[in-house]
Amino acid sequence: MARGYFRSAGRLAPRRVGRQAIRLCFTPARRPGVAAPARELLDRAERLSVMAGGRRMRVYRWPARPGPSAKTVLLVHGWTSCAARLTPWVEPLLHRGFGVVACDLPAHGDSEGTRTNGLEMATAVGAVAEAVGPLHGIVSHSAGAFAAAMAVAGGHLLGRPPIAVERLVMIAAVDNPRLHVTAFASVVGLPGAAYREMLGVTEKTFGHPMEAFSLSRIPGGWRQPTLLIHDPADPEVPYSQAEAVAAARPNAILLPVDGLGHHRIARDPTVIAAAIDFLSSHRPGAECGGE
Repeated sequence: MARGYFRSAGRLAPRRVGRQAIRLCFTPARRPGVAAPARELLDRAERLSVMAGGRRMRVYRWPARPGPSAKTVLLVHGWTSCAARLTPWVEPLLHRGFGVVACDLPAHGDSEGTRTNGLEMATAVGAVAEAVGPLHGIVSHSAGAFAAAMAVAGGHLLGRPPIAVERLVMIAAVDNPRLHVTAFASVVGLPGAAYREMLGVTEKTFGHPMEAFSLSRIPGGWRQPTLLIHDPADPEVPYSQAEAVAAARPNAILLPVDGLGHHRIARDPTVIAAAIDFLSSHRPGAECGGE
């Protein structure tokens, strides 16, 4: 029904429909229910509340085992996801001596809000990092990877200081945030004039065309060692997105992983093990697999 409406009404009233479409595009669906193993881990966590953009976020913390060198890793989920989806990382990270923090980004999970966008998500990542830091690493997925990297490198675009972190793991990463708007317009069959209205609204809202916020185009970028993990056949975020980020970052490693698609790759045990090896390495440019 929605596709029929946007296709038909978009031809008759492209300006009005384009504005309706952008509101819906930036309204993430909240997935109902949490699987029992994830719920058990969330129930064990210390729960914090962090404010970002006037909205309260739900934050979970699992402290590291006591020790002088305990370091913290932040988990950042993707669009229409939540902290519960990344709980398979918690026990492996704790086992390797890390403390773990995860959050529901604005308008996701148990956090406040109904609409959000990549820059608001990046600001939220920065607020969480400020509340729980210092951070050793950030593990992020999809649009969450865009938000995490923007929080690290794009502070001047967010109006806040960049966050400090030693290593980044970016899974199925989005480089150009226009990808989200284009994919939404395609799914709902939005006519060209209404799609152009969508892009016009985003440019007025953010002050620049969306592609100006591409991670690969951030002036100066970031120099932290970065592991990009991506399925070359990812049906939602093209592999070329990760290639663009890797080409622009001098300390980035791009690891292709076949057959895991866009969602399973963020919970696969072999991916988790490779990423934790990378986080655990002491060598600045160490490849995944550790020492």
